[in-house]
Amino acid sequence: RQRPPAEWVRTPPAVVVVKRTKPVTKSIWLPAEKETVFEKLVLGVVTASAAVAIAYGFSAMLDLVQNWSVFDNWVGRLLQ
Repeated sequence: RQRPPAEWVRTPPAVVVVKRTKPVTKSIWLPAEKETVFEKLVLGVVTASAAVAIAYGFSAMLDLVQNWSVFDNWVGRLLQ
């Protein structure tokens, strides 16, 4: 005996009701006009110190690169 073919039952379309009483804020940052002078000053100091640290690291790297040949020769003599 044969089964009848499968039938799909249509469902009613889903109705989504969105109620928003206040706007959704998606940013965690404060607008620049709401920051205090102290916050701007601290951010400036942190930014300046980061720039100085990067410059110091670059300078130290250049010193190491300049002395690399001396170190390489010393290791070569040590291994012979």
